[in-house]
Amino acid sequence: MRKSIFIAIAALILMGCKPDTKDSFNPYEYITDTSHLIIRITDSERLQTAISNNPLLASLIPKELAAQFDLLHNQNLTPQSGIVVMDNNDNDSIVLLTDSTTLKTQRNIENGKRFKRLFDSSSPSATASILLSPEIANRFTTALFDTPAAIFEEFTLLDIFVSGNGFRWEMVGLKSESKRFLSQGPKYASLLSSYVSDKADSFQNFLIDEISGQQSSLLPVNYDDESYKALNDFMKGMEQWGLMNIDGTQLGLFKTINSEQSLAQINNTEGPVGQFRNVTVFELDDFCKNAIFSVLVPENSWELFCVIEDVFVLGNSTKDLETVIAALQNGKTLSSKIENNEIFQSLGSTSEVFSYKKNSAIKVFLNKLKLTAISSDQSYGSHELAAQLTSDNAFYFLDGVLTQSSTVNKPLGLTERFSLRFDDNLAIEPQLIYNHRTKSYSLLVQDSKFKLKLISSEGAVQWQKPLDGLILGHVEQLDMFKNGRQQLVFATSKTIHVIDINGNDVPPFPLKLKDPITQPLTVFDYDQKRDYRLSVVQGADLFLLGMNAKRVDGFKYKSNKELIRSQPTHYRIAGKDYIVFRTGEDGLKILNRLGEDRIRIKSKTPFSDHPISVYNNLFSGLSQQGELIQIDLNGAVVKVPLDTDSNHGFAAEGKSLVTINDNVLTINGTRIELPFGNYTSPEIWRNFNSMIIGLADLQSSQIFIFDSEGRVLPGFPVFGKPNFDLKITGKGQFQLSTLGDGNSIIFYDYR
Repeated sequence: MRKSIFIAIAALILMGCKPDTKDSFNPYEYITDTSHLIIRITDSERLQTAISNNPLLASLIPKELAAQFDLLHNQNLTPQSGIVVMDNNDNDSIVLLTDSTTLKTQRNIENGKRFKRLFDSSSPSATASILLSPEIANRFTTALFDTPAAIFEEFTLLDIFVSGNGFRWEMVGLKSESKRFLSQGPKYASLLSSYVSDKADSFQNFLIDEISGQQSSLLPVNYDDESYKALNDFMKGMEQWGLMNIDGTQLGLFKTINSEQSLAQINNTEGPVGQFRNVTVFELDDFCKNAIFSVLVPENSWELFCVIEDVFVLGNSTKDLETVIAALQNGKTLSSKIENNEIFQSLGSTSEVFSYKKNSAIKVFLNKLKLTAISSDQSYGSHELAAQLTSDNAFYFLDGVLTQSSTVNKPLGLTERFSLRFDDNLAIEPQLIYNHRTKSYSLLVQDSKFKLKLISSEGAVQWQKPLDGLILGHVEQLDMFKNGRQQLVFATSKTIHVIDINGNDVPPFPLKLKDPITQPLTVFDYDQKRDYRLSVVQGADLFLLGMNAKRVDGFKYKSNKELIRSQPTHYRIAGKDYIVFRTGEDGLKILNRLGEDRIRIKSKTPFSDHPISVYNNLFSGLSQQGELIQIDLNGAVVKVPLDTDSNHGFAAEGKSLVTINDNVLTINGTRIELPFGNYTSPEIWRNFNSMIIGLADLQSSQIFIFDSEGRVLPGFPVFGKPNFDLKITGKGQFQLSTLGDGNSIIFYDYR
């Protein structure tokens, strides 16, 4: 409907009309073609209220113009009387046109009809309607899209809609008959925003003309010139391209039609130069840099690129590319940010040129407009801008939004807090440790040189401590002095360690043993009174240590000479304590506090390597064939067939049972089909009155977290390796640590 109106307007402008013989005052007739801005205000009170309640809008209005708005405030305006003109004449730059105005310009009836028709097509709900001269309109698009092209030759209508802490606009202008800057083919959505980090300060997205095979970028590129041949050949294989700026660094994005063909055009090197999170990084050769990308964006000197799905990402360093890869894999992209912002949803779903700006990029844009002096200390750090330009046969349509970031609706989801790379390879996965000093979780890692390191939740290395070997299993925590200050306890194959949160040894530890320790250390706290016991396994032998680093005399385990094959675990059922571990090929031991058999198993139990759990008050595990093996408190063994085969995983807790068989995850009987992959066994965590389930795909290096109904939590899957660590931090909140590529770690926060 709106486009039809403007087609009619254009026809009327070209045809002209008979002179108006009425002598009534018509302010439109006194507007000259030299005017910069022509502002019509039909409700000055609404405008003044909008300005006083919107600091962002108030900061953009020149003081001289605001003074004219004040003059209008107490007048009874009609649609033809509240007109403010900013003229080219420096001595008389702003004129208020009302019935009582003393005018210096001569009456022009044709101008009056032309400007009135344009204003009459404006939206009645607009806070203000503005006609922009071609110079101002082109300055606006040039600053907005960072392009030098002038696309407007006539006055352009701009409607402003103020709401909350921001505003949006709708701008419509006639297309030039002599210049065609935008695509003549079908229009597409801005697909590249799905590959832009949500940390980007600015982003421009341009479509490629499907019909001509040339870019609709508004850039002055002469494709008939032979020097542009390599660029032209490359761009013919593209659908869209864009420029992203992060912290002063500019990256290029190119969405290809055929990634293999495009890769052959720009990859003449011997092979890849590296890999990050399963994405290969290549080096650009000199020809591609000079004949293609330097021609397109002369101020850049991109050295590297990678291909994500069908998008080429170009940057100056591996760090630049890693930022984009991590954002995409974590779902932290510009497109998700825009989709979750209600005011951004007023933008259309298709565009030919798209622009996004925040922080200092907004200030640069406003300074380029030169409509008002922007103070050097004026900050736009909490604001965001998004705009898009589309066209049809006769008109350009430019819609946009400028709003405070605080208006973004931020749903629950995952944030990558930091990624940290070390000089030496890591030997164990990072583990989350509660730090009583900061009342938050820190990360504990050990490298291949056996150095133990504590990393803060901000990614800073707090300390490192040399050890005599690799830590067995997980580090556990205890409150040795019962004062709320927690220590870390673990074992290497030679030594038992207890250290404080600063990395200092806590006497009487460390304790060196003559024979090697063969299973991870377990902390038993039978009555939850902080009277700790440490289980120590040496081959087929098991004994307990007290906090005095001496053996507990009351615990006497009589070894049957069968190797202990699993870490001892403590359970309490109906007020009784059970210590459980596997032995030999098909043995299971269930002991009491004294190390005696509490339950004697009445038949062989060929458990697989999956942990033994308590499910419905029965000791439960999986056989090698995928059967559920359960042992009751009398020692009877029951085997229950499950829909699993040799490629299976298992987890149980309380009354919950979770299995994975190939790509089918089953949660308490509910089946969920996952993408085909090679999955680890699931794990279960209790989150207050609910639970979450996690597992990793070894094939794609992705971590999946599900709720109890089998729904993937927002932000997942994310990049990560198996054996990740997860800690509940609040209701519906948790933190997650995992290995990244090679010698790196990643710290995620879900809230």
